[in-house]
Amino acid sequence: MLHLQYETYEITVIYKAIIVISRLKKALYERSSFAYIQ
Repeated sequence: MLHLQYETYEITVIYKAIIVISRLKKALYERSSFAYIQ
């Protein structure tokens, strides 16, 4: 039971990390393209 709970926690952490990374990439991309336009 504890092992399964740990795996779920690990998946949640990885999933959140992926979301954060994708948001950062999007923000950096928008920022660089905005700077490119100016």
